[in-house]
Amino acid sequence: MAGITRIASGLIALAAGLSLLSAGASANAKDEKIIISNLSGAFLAARTAEIDNDLESAIRFYETAVKFDSENKQLIQSLMTSLVLTGNLDKATPYAEQLKTEPEAERFSRLLLAVNAINAKKFKSAETLLKLALQSDLDRLIAQTMTAWSIFGAGDAKGALDHLDSL
Repeated sequence: MAGITRIASGLIALAAGLSLLSAGASANAKDEKIIISNLSGAFLAARTAEIDNDLESAIRFYETAVKFDSENKQLIQSLMTSLVLTGNLDKATPYAEQLKTEPEAERFSRLLLAVNAINAKKFKSAETLLKLALQSDLDRLIAQTMTAWSIFGAGDAKGALDHLDSL
């Protein structure tokens, strides 16, 4: 069984290596320009950059990957998360719109959309966005606290305090 595992691991490593070679990656030492011509190369480059905490590069590679597979919700979520982590909220917003009904991604995307709605003084929209289908205790705490801020922003200070008390 251990031999099979080693063989499988070797095949995966070989496939990943061949994928990078076939991706047409060419690095120029001066400007680090990388050309990627397939989804697997873009994805592997994005994940590597993300693991190395090079989020700017991860964003570029995730954008390339999404061009190859624009329906892949996991890729879109990874791109959106990287954009949020670098403070590119405006650029992340369209991706959040695409993911707001996806159970695995809705809590992140809806929080971003709710922040945008609160900033735009659309407090009722924010309250609606903060109703999450799946939520952990932390998600519930964040969403309910933001809901209280939305209620307060709409001019109902007592309602906001009552909402917080209900937590």
